[in-house]
Amino acid sequence: LQLSNPQGIESANFGLLMLLEKERDRNKMYRLLDRSIQESRAHSMPRLESASQLKLGRMYLDDQLFEKANACIHRSFSIADSINNHHLVISSLEELVRVNTLREKYLEAMRYESLLDSSLQAHHDAIQRTLVLEIELEKESARKIKLRKENEILSEREAKNSIIKWSLIILTIFLISILLVLFKMFQQARRKNRLSQKHQRLLADLELMLSTAIVEGRMEERKRIGQDLHDQIAGNIAALVLMMK
Repeated sequence: LQLSNPQGIESANFGLLMLLEKERDRNKMYRLLDRSIQESRAHSMPRLESASQLKLGRMYLDDQLFEKANACIHRSFSIADSINNHHLVISSLEELVRVNTLREKYLEAMRYESLLDSSLQAHHDAIQRTLVLEIELEKESARKIKLRKENEILSEREAKNSIIKWSLIILTIFLISILLVLFKMFQQARRKNRLSQKHQRLLADLELMLSTAIVEGRMEERKRIGQDLHDQIAGNIAALVLMMK
């Protein structure tokens, strides 16, 4: 109450209602219930007020104060019905049937019993709808989980395919690079081979030219030597002829 916390007040009052089950001081129980009803009204807590009215009505019923019990339980039923609390509605109708039976108001008891049957059926239908909804939600959740797993599997496959794709691209680029390097090396080797062959041909031509020049030089030297010998021998012969004459 000091913190003005409605949830705390409601929880504390429900705790007091449970403790009242073991309380033997009837006057204290009445005071606590009256205060619970006042606080629940002051802080706009209809569920707590309905539960407190129901508990107070049961106490009046136990004390055979049927009119007060009927008024409190009817008030609990009205509040519970306004907030659509099936549990409190059914509990209130059960107590209304009992109190009106004890009051010998059989028509009222039958009317409340009819309402109780309707409420029980409505509660049963609500439970069925809730179960169906829960089943549908579970199916939807399972479908979403399955879809999410399928998407994860698809994503993993796409990731693997992407990795394989890029691996193949990188491998292809690597192989092309190796082929280009090998082709370049082959071209360089071929160029070197051509240059080597050309160099060898040049060397062969030079050797041939040198050999030809040497042979020609020797022939010229032989001709010169032969000419010199011819001239010397001819002079010696002429000199011998003159000496003989």
